[in-house]
Amino acid sequence: MSTEGDRLNTIGALYHKSGDINAALRHYSSALELDPDHSEAMANLCAGLLSAKNYYSALMVGKRAVALYPKSITARRNYAKALMFCGKFKESAAEHADLVNTTDSFPDWYDYALLLSHLNEHHMAIGAYSKTLELLQEESNAGDVKSVIAGDDIKKLELETPQAILQRNIIQDRSISKLGIGDFHGGLNEYVTSDGSSAVKNFQVERIPRWQGEDICGKRILVYGWGGFGDSIMCLRYLRLLKDRGAKITVAVSLLLSRLVMREGYDVYN
Repeated sequence: MSTEGDRLNTIGALYHKSGDINAALRHYSSALELDPDHSEAMANLCAGLLSAKNYYSALMVGKRAVALYPKSITARRNYAKALMFCGKFKESAAEHADLVNTTDSFPDWYDYALLLSHLNEHHMAIGAYSKTLELLQEESNAGDVKSVIAGDDIKKLELETPQAILQRNIIQDRSISKLGIGDFHGGLNEYVTSDGSSAVKNFQVERIPRWQGEDICGKRILVYGWGGFGDSIMCLRYLRLLKDRGAKITVAVSLLLSRLVMREGYDVYN
């Protein structure tokens, strides 16, 4: 490994850290011209290409880096991310499965959970999100982050720190997978709307049968809007599709949107 290659790689890393991605890429590439087997420069080049959103180039560099240095955690992690950004979700999930068994680290588990959720592997995703939260708690200093986990409930944070916000986001991601397996009570309890409140709010959601597209003529369907006002207003148009099928429609929305929903001819549950 050449000393000049090391120097160029180090300068590239400094540029990368400062946000000058183009300068970083030039220095990584120069380091590899001098030393084509410079493992750190190759892994950094892949990371730089990911930062530049040049995902397919990152994929090619990352694949070569892993082939040359299969034990390099950085190379494997960057390659797994490149696969994900190139839409190769199954391949990326397989790489992340190997990664978490090796590193047992918070960022790898979180990426793995997101991939499983994207692949509709919701049972596995819920477990991965829970592991992610466990690792985040371990990494957080006592007093810096107030726990938001209490059984299946989500509690308001007493202290808003970056870690606490991240924790809340992971719980919300997990809620999507819970909804994906039909756990409406658990999912809605953990889902937080754009106004910061729990989606379940004041009405109790039991295991309500989910409509699967069967004949709904003459039956009542509860439509729950958990997005912000803009999303809810935009999606009201789709209730017409249910009405045309003969459904009796009740919409659970914020009190502020009740008049609009009733004016459209639907029942309201606040």
